[in-house]
Amino acid sequence: QAQATSPATDVETAGVEGSGQAKGSAQWDAERLTAKLLQIVSERTGYPPEMLDLDLDMEADLGIDSIKRVEILGALQRTCFPSEQHRLQAAMDELTRLKTLRSIIDWFCSSFQAQAEKEEEESPVVQQERVVSPPQGAPHQEDTVSRFLLKEVEVPLPEASVSIPAGALFLLTDDGQGVAHTLAAMLRQCGGQAIIVQQGEKACAAGEAMYTADLTDPHTVEGLIELIHRQHGPLSGIIHLLPLQRHNPFEEMDLQEWKRVLRLEVKSLFYLTKAASADLGQAAQAGGGWVVAATALGGGFGSAQGSLPPSSFPGQGGITGFVKALATEWPEVWCKTVDFDPQETSSQIWAERLLQEMTGGDREVEVGYREGRRLVLRPYQAPLSSSDLSQLAIDSDWVILVTGGARGITADIAHELARRYRPTLLLVGRSPLPPPEDPPEIAFLSSPQEIKAALIAQRRQAGQPVTPAEIEAEYTRLSRAREIRTNLAALQQAGARVHYYQVDVRDEAALGALIAEIYRSLGRLDGVIHGAGIIEDKLVKDKPPEAFDRVFDTKADSAFILGRHLRGDTLKFLVFFSSIAGRFGNRGQGDYAAANEVLNKLALCLDRRYPGRVVSLNWGPWGKTGMVSPEVERQFRERGVQLIPPDAGRRAFHNELLWGPKGAVEVVIGEGPWCEMATPRS
Repeated sequence: QAQATSPATDVETAGVEGSGQAKGSAQWDAERLTAKLLQIVSERTGYPPEMLDLDLDMEADLGIDSIKRVEILGALQRTCFPSEQHRLQAAMDELTRLKTLRSIIDWFCSSFQAQAEKEEEESPVVQQERVVSPPQGAPHQEDTVSRFLLKEVEVPLPEASVSIPAGALFLLTDDGQGVAHTLAAMLRQCGGQAIIVQQGEKACAAGEAMYTADLTDPHTVEGLIELIHRQHGPLSGIIHLLPLQRHNPFEEMDLQEWKRVLRLEVKSLFYLTKAASADLGQAAQAGGGWVVAATALGGGFGSAQGSLPPSSFPGQGGITGFVKALATEWPEVWCKTVDFDPQETSSQIWAERLLQEMTGGDREVEVGYREGRRLVLRPYQAPLSSSDLSQLAIDSDWVILVTGGARGITADIAHELARRYRPTLLLVGRSPLPPPEDPPEIAFLSSPQEIKAALIAQRRQAGQPVTPAEIEAEYTRLSRAREIRTNLAALQQAGARVHYYQVDVRDEAALGALIAEIYRSLGRLDGVIHGAGIIEDKLVKDKPPEAFDRVFDTKADSAFILGRHLRGDTLKFLVFFSSIAGRFGNRGQGDYAAANEVLNKLALCLDRRYPGRVVSLNWGPWGKTGMVSPEVERQFRERGVQLIPPDAGRRAFHNELLWGPKGAVEVVIGEGPWCEMATPRS
């Protein structure tokens, strides 16, 4: 019998320098740290160290997005002493917000120098061993994935309460129904101050404690917050009541009106919280700090079957999605969305409910009121059974439209359909159809390092300037082309008839014309999978408004366009690819969470109109080979989030199509912290 042995480790010894050598030691450490960081970045980006200017913007110039930044910092973390690793892990959020390599080096040097001086005062010079453990294999993953639906649960307010600090200043956006004025009076009675802001053309005072501003313009909102600062001081809270206003019925909206209302009700909240982020952070440190938004989706956010009122605006899902993401970024701030039933309109009662939620002392982010009951949403496990009668009978005659279908997990799903049924697949993407083959200089190269080295050599040989930003842009273009080419070939080899169309799904004229041409030329459209989407992760305070627009509009506007141009009476299924970021919130993804919650609520509306199946799949992250690094996988594991094995994800989608019942619209796929809040089915 073989003897058990301890895992091998690499051991290095380092001494803590005395105070007399502090300056020289810091200089030596900075040089060594710089060399190590450049080596790690070079390995992960493919750029030689001499091209890595320490002052380049990591994302804009080097293509180091938030995920790759976590990988780099994780690799750097593993080169430190164990005690330092714990300190770095605690500061990881701060480190991932740094924009340049030099800022990372400066942070390390200043932090470790201060810690070394502190330890020197507290203890004698010692020798430390740096133990580098061998990489551990990924934990065993079952080849199944959990399925959850949502239910309303009545939860009373806790007995504990939070007081309104004397003089606390609140900004209330006006709903035009009297709720803002009633709540403002209540806040003043509690010792606070209240300012009401109405939608207008410019930021200016409009009476005592009244202002107007164009809340759809981020620059005007910044000016509004500065004006309030000068006149009244810092804000303690934002109460967004504007979504309770009356507007045109959703069924009568065109794309222009849809975008206008979304900017007024959803994006304005982003502009306000971004502009007031410093104030709200300071208020939270003093025990206050509120971001409260109101919606009118039926008192239960429309998620229970049949509970979304016909008069509701599904775009308000973006409000609760954004607030849930904000709650993960600002855990000390009281972030909450309160949903009401528009058929129970009462400015007095609604204002009382809002004040109760502000002072109630619990951390429920989504709370609704209907018929006097306080409701929250909870997931419950709802596995499908293959013994049930199949809801669909897909065959090779079917025509299926797939947005975003040539790349990512959407391409995986398309391949599953191609393999099983060999239908006609119509793929839509924003990238052009790639040429049949790679350029000869990279045709036989596979790794990012090899491809980028070839591109650098090619430019230098041609006497062209070489910058990381230019190389990164060219590499991204070639990588996307290769992925699209590979996926299209795989779909055809599986037996599907495949057509690819370059269309910006936000362009109603282009997408609408394509859908009309499909019906004209093919005579049918049996199913649609809407998987188009992008991410540009940044914290709310750092996110540019134009980035919010790109992420949000790509999902939300295109889903609206589909809903207006598809022939729902003949459509067998419509599947939106949503995300757990929308259902549960995710740090740095306020725009993405908002967009996915819009998809969830829009699916509820369309399910009421279409006889076929409409479902919004809130996917957990996929553990697709090459897409999730060990470092990012470790981060997910620490948060308790299960990575969905690709085979299990494809099978879960197929099962949902075949056996998912009509009316089960918001479906959560995957396991994570939400399992702890799951309730029994009945």
